[in-house]
Amino acid sequence: MRPYYKDGSVQALAHQTLALAAHLTPTGTAPEDTSVHVVLFSTEVDGTTDLTVTDPESKIDDLHAGLGRMGRTSYHAAIEAVVTHHEKTTAATPGGTPTPALVVFQVDGAPDAKTPATAALTDAAKNHPALFFSFVGFGEHDNKAFDYLRRLKTPNTSFFHAGPTPLELTDQELYEGVLKNWRP
Repeated sequence: MRPYYKDGSVQALAHQTLALAAHLTPTGTAPEDTSVHVVLFSTEVDGTTDLTVTDPESKIDDLHAGLGRMGRTSYHAAIEAVVTHHEKTTAATPGGTPTPALVVFQVDGAPDAKTPATAALTDAAKNHPALFFSFVGFGEHDNKAFDYLRRLKTPNTSFFHAGPTPLELTDQELYEGVLKNWRP
């Protein structure tokens, strides 16, 4: 992930996700009140923050810089943190239906431990069907590390390969890829 933090790709995806969230929030919510919960992870959850339109443009880069060296990739730690955050911060819609939530999950490869990652996604699909994980892969198209995501069969996930130069994607290309299979 280091090259993608360094070239601004991670920061750019955070801002694109925030812009998307402003369009997906319930009617009556002002765009300036929109926020996106961000979870940075490696072996465990290393840091979290809420990103808003009034935050400095470098907020994600600044958080990352303060976390020290990050390395491994434990999807399940981040998935569990997202589920916990969703449980704490969302209420059911009228009629008791859970609030739908799109999770944009940016990665540069497969999880270090596939079994816990798959179990966490399976559990989320079963117990939190309103959560949808749209994985966005940064890296070479022929990277075998993305085979895990390409083959993932849980009903609450999709995979969009942003490629080795994600900064070159237009907003429309990114949004179409992220939203391709999500149906709130």
